[in-house]
Amino acid sequence: MIKSVNIVGAGNLGHWLVEHLKSFCTIKSIYSRDIDKALHLAKTVGATAVSNIGDVDPTADLTLIGVPDHAVQDVVDQLPSSLIVAHTSGFLSIEILDKFKAYGVFYPLQTISKSRVEDLNNVPLLLEASSDDLLEELSLLAHKVTNNVSEVNSDQRKVIHMAAVFANNFTNHLLLIAEQILGSVNKDLNLFKPLLDETIYKAVKMGPSCSQTGPAVRGDEATMQKHMEMLSEEEWKRLYKLLSESILNNQGHCLDKSVE
Repeated sequence: MIKSVNIVGAGNLGHWLVEHLKSFCTIKSIYSRDIDKALHLAKTVGATAVSNIGDVDPTADLTLIGVPDHAVQDVVDQLPSSLIVAHTSGFLSIEILDKFKAYGVFYPLQTISKSRVEDLNNVPLLLEASSDDLLEELSLLAHKVTNNVSEVNSDQRKVIHMAAVFANNFTNHLLLIAEQILGSVNKDLNLFKPLLDETIYKAVKMGPSCSQTGPAVRGDEATMQKHMEMLSEEEWKRLYKLLSESILNNQGHCLDKSVE
């Protein structure tokens, strides 16, 4: 059973891991290249802060790597091969960890900010492991923090991660543009909260192809042209045109999930 962990990384994901695992595990050591960040986070759970990756506690049951994807290989190269290690990346293959005696993936499918601690009851944790024994151990740990746990291989996880970029990152960027447009009439995103809540509800309940509304799906060329003329930024005009064309090109595929 996994009773103790090291956390490699003291950024958003490191904070998230500490916050959600501290009730179930002893956090033995926390690594960051910035020792002040490691000290700040370690102090909250009585862990040891280290700025040398080789100094993470070798007695921990599991070492979780929570650094950006581009930094994972460097971390792997410096960690002792005797450790049991899991990374938390949505995109990196499990094979990047094959130097270790046992290794896995512990991927939270969620947008993470250290300033916000959310209820994890339904947040998916996607797992993969080099052995059935480790998979069972990771699953036992994951089920302590969420009831939404599943085994997903590296190829599947990469596709899920790519889809999540569309669903989350691109959507958030479009909300930034919407916020900037609203600012021109002294309004903010609070105006859109009921709209956004209903948009997500319908997309999940009915399926996005059936819940799509707006001028593009109606083929309302006059309104779309007026919108294009109103937009002040050429980049916004390009996005509006591209997305409207994509909506038009994806009609006729509605399968209403709400009637199942």
